[in-house]
Amino acid sequence: LIEVHGGGFIGGDKGAFRPSGEYYASRGVVVVAINYKLGRADGSAPAFPEAVQDVYCAIRGIRARAATYHVDPDRIALRGGSAGATLVNMVALGGDDAPFNGGCNLGAGNSARVQAVVNYYGGADFEQFSLGGSDGLALFGPNPDAGLVLSSSPVNLVDAADPPYVIGHGTADLTVPIDQSRTLAAKLRSVGVEAQLVEVPGAPHGFIDNPFDGAYSRQVRCAEEALFAK
Repeated sequence: LIEVHGGGFIGGDKGAFRPSGEYYASRGVVVVAINYKLGRADGSAPAFPEAVQDVYCAIRGIRARAATYHVDPDRIALRGGSAGATLVNMVALGGDDAPFNGGCNLGAGNSARVQAVVNYYGGADFEQFSLGGSDGLALFGPNPDAGLVLSSSPVNLVDAADPPYVIGHGTADLTVPIDQSRTLAAKLRSVGVEAQLVEVPGAPHGFIDNPFDGAYSRQVRCAEEALFAK
């Protein structure tokens, strides 16, 4: 299980996932929480494409060292929240063919395909949602090429070979509209990919950052545990 933190593409740290990481590690799951290149809020140093490539490289590097880490290379999952979930969406759906998937040294010849995805309130349709303004600046910089943005938009990367998804999103999210997750779930299902959307009544943006045993998180955890167990 590779976990990718949030933070608007300008902040955050892999330590945010420690409670959930310890929970899954205690159940026999190898958990790897990663950091990635952060951008600047004014767009002067965008995170793209390096932030996406960092996630790709984590998958390929872990696959290359599967024996060392006692990992089954055919059972790798991605889990992210907010900005991290946006990166997870881009990587999981872009797969090995996305134009922004290069840049790795360790494990460069390995596939970056994963077998399961958990997305907590991440961005999915860049045409309908500009990543919250400052988030878009931090990821792509000012005045990005429209074609680049659309070609990297997760909903435009969906195909029938994509991994199964669990998506958690609060109905009171004022940062990333819940329609982002509804659109992604519908697009995945339209091509025959398993996608379970858990809409959490009253949950704001960032509820995964509350205690892992919190009421909001528990509503999604059952679905993600069932996905991991398959």
